[in-house]
Amino acid sequence: MGGNRTVGIGMDYSASSKVAVRWAVDNLVDSGDRIVLIHVQSGKSDHAQKQLWEDSGSLVKGTPMSKA
Repeated sequence: MGGNRTVGIGMDYSASSKVAVRWAVDNLVDSGDRIVLIHVQSGKSDHAQKQLWEDSGSLVKGTPMSKA
């Protein structure tokens, strides 16, 4: 596939959203593609989850979002 595409992925801080982002990275994104995360944050979002993203740069604990 591609290699010069933009892939948009909608996400929030839910577990299913994290799985969806990982699936898209593993199955849709190729080297050279651009990923655009479309983040939806509700007023009820947990501050600890937001802090994990801020500290690690990843929505999946211990897993950087770069594709090796």
